[in-house]
Amino acid sequence: MIIIFLGQTMAKVRKEQGFTQAELADGICKQNTISKIERHNIAPTIRTLIALCQRLGLTLNDVFSEFSAELQQEQRSLFASVEHDILAEQLTDANDKLSLVDPASLSQTDQATYHMYQALLITLNHQQPSAFMLDQILTETRSDPYNINTLIAYLLKAQNYVQSNQQEEAQYFISIIADVTQENIAIPDANTFQRITLCEGMAAFYLAANNLEQANKYAQWGVDINLETHQTLLLDRLLMILSKTTTDKATAKLREQQATSLAQLFQ
Repeated sequence: MIIIFLGQTMAKVRKEQGFTQAELADGICKQNTISKIERHNIAPTIRTLIALCQRLGLTLNDVFSEFSAELQQEQRSLFASVEHDILAEQLTDANDKLSLVDPASLSQTDQATYHMYQALLITLNHQQPSAFMLDQILTETRSDPYNINTLIAYLLKAQNYVQSNQQEEAQYFISIIADVTQENIAIPDANTFQRITLCEGMAAFYLAANNLEQANKYAQWGVDINLETHQTLLLDRLLMILSKTTTDKATAKLREQQATSLAQLFQ
């Protein structure tokens, strides 16, 4: 199967919208990059491609000849960029990037991930993802308890129930997650973002429930994953939870100082 990047599609839409090559490139890339795209069908970097598609109102499916491993890789790269925006609380950027993806073109696994991002973004906007949306994720994962998207959907369901003051229902879903992650957070096929999202959510739930031992466990797992992967994902929140659940006062004070410093660094 020959896969073609459709530079001519971008050229056609650019002209229809009245952009010159220089205007389309402005603030995104060099005009020469646009020329290569349109004349030679040379795909740019994912960052550039995302920005150009957003400016022209195109999806990734519009600029590839058909669904393929190449397109799938572009979509996975876009997902990684969405994760970065979610962590940075750049929610508009994350939503804009998700709009570039046609969910119908995704595999069932990637559809679940796509809808998981949507649900997280709704939560971060201080709203509740609908039960239908979360059930849709569970349909796509077949409620497999060892699928990370299943567990995040359960976490979001629990958070919804907490907001509605339905503690027993919330505890039911938290218990399922706790059973699966009793010994560790090594969920098959889960990436670092997903694992730490789950750790932070579980730690926050247990802290609010005054279960300091469990809150400490999940927060420490999240910190450990960051150390193993040389990242700082949600590290300020995880350290703050550790500061509130550590019995040693000196260690607790250190964790609080570290959390405060990190929070200021990423403001």
